[in-house]
Amino acid sequence: MIGYKVVYVQGDDLVSAVALGSAQVKYVPGEETQAPEYYAKRGYHLLVFNTLVTAKLFACGRYDVEIWRARADGLLSGLPSARRVKADPDPEPFGGLAPAWPVGTLMARTVTLLDKVWSSKGGEG
Repeated sequence: MIGYKVVYVQGDDLVSAVALGSAQVKYVPGEETQAPEYYAKRGYHLLVFNTLVTAKLFACGRYDVEIWRARADGLLSGLPSARRVKADPDPEPFGGLAPAWPVGTLMARTVTLLDKVWSSKGGEG
């Protein structure tokens, strides 16, 4: 399935837009990426948005983020009820989260970034 991944630009790296510490994932365009083992074993995999519109709604107002068209494989049939993993190895692995999943959120076992379609620094790809 093709979805849209919001990533934070950290120097030359593309990383999770919200996950911090041991939950943070580094993305390399063209390479298949998986969640850290600790989180994957607990049912927390990688997040993508179902449309470019829902990805932009999430990215709106955030700095140094990009939206990439991405291949999402191994889609899960639903999302975990909790947005935080019990007994996280980090005290705050997901910074600034609201209690509900953002509209259009999907969870996949693997995500591959294909091409950049939007940037907070310059709009469309």
